[in-house]
Amino acid sequence: MERLRKYQVTLTEPSLDITYNYLVKAQNCCRAATLLHKAKLYENAISQSYYGMYCSTIGLLRACGISCESHKLTIILLRELFSSPSLSLMLQSAKRERIEKQYFITNAKAVAEESAELIENSEVFVANIRVIIGDLTPQSIECYREILKSKYDATSI
Repeated sequence: MERLRKYQVTLTEPSLDITYNYLVKAQNCCRAATLLHKAKLYENAISQSYYGMYCSTIGLLRACGISCESHKLTIILLRELFSSPSLSLMLQSAKRERIEKQYFITNAKAVAEESAELIENSEVFVANIRVIIGDLTPQSIECYREILKSKYDATSI
C-alpha cells in the first residue's frame, strides 16, 4: 500500500466488492433519511442524507483503489480527480447542513424544508455517482491514481 501520508489517502487495490458495499450503505442512508423525515426527525434526516452522499463518494474512490480518511479531502478529490465541481459543491453543502443541524438549534419549519430538499438532492447525487462508477475503465482508474500521486505528492491542500 502506498500512503500519501499527510493527505490521509491510501492507494489500495480497486475493489468492486467494497464499492458495492458502500453503495448499499449509501442507499440505506438515503432510505433512512426519508423515514426520519416522515417521522419529523429532520436534523437526523439531514445527517443521513449527507452520509448517503458521502458513502457513495467513498464507493467511487474505492472503485479506483483510493481510500480517504478525510471528509474534506473526499470532497476535494471528487472535484479535482473526477472533474465534478457540481457534485463536489452538493456534497460540501450537505456537509455544512449536517454540521449546522447536528450542533446548533435552528428554526423547525426551515429545517423541515431543508431536510426535504436535501433528501431529494442526495438521491440525485447518489445516482450520479453510480453513473461515474459505471463509466470507469481500467485505464481511467489508472489515470486517476496517477493524477492523485503526482498532485498530492507535490502540493499541499
